[in-house]
Amino acid sequence: MGKYMPNDLFNLCAITVAKLSHVSEQPSAVFAQELWNGYISDYPDDDVVEDWIKASEAVQEILSETVESENLPSVYTQLQFCFEKFNSDGTPKRKKLFGGTLFNKQKFKDGNRVSDFLRCFTSFYAASAMESLPPFPDGYGS
Repeated sequence: MGKYMPNDLFNLCAITVAKLSHVSEQPSAVFAQELWNGYISDYPDDDVVEDWIKASEAVQEILSETVESENLPSVYTQLQFCFEKFNSDGTPKRKKLFGGTLFNKQKFKDGNRVSDFLRCFTSFYAASAMESLPPFPDGYGS
């Protein structure tokens, strides 16, 4: 059985760190470390926090240049929704028979997870802008 955080979870956490950092106007490191404290016993991976910070800061830089400030919270929520519910090609994710961290681990550490995250982010951002993915439902991400 694997022991590393799956990319889907890494990606969802990375976009969440970016959103929390933006909304609170605090550094990504604060939320990355706080979030990691909830996962540290399940995934022995020392680079997760650093990678979440890199991914979060890259996304914040891109979005700050392309989205008006007052629209950023809803863009982050839309991206969270996409990362949670869809594969990067826009197809809905399959429901997993067994959930939780016990059953959702990768055998090998993904050394390219920040660039993989940014590729997925770009895909979801473009698809959301073109409205080819549904918007997040009322009450999502509150």
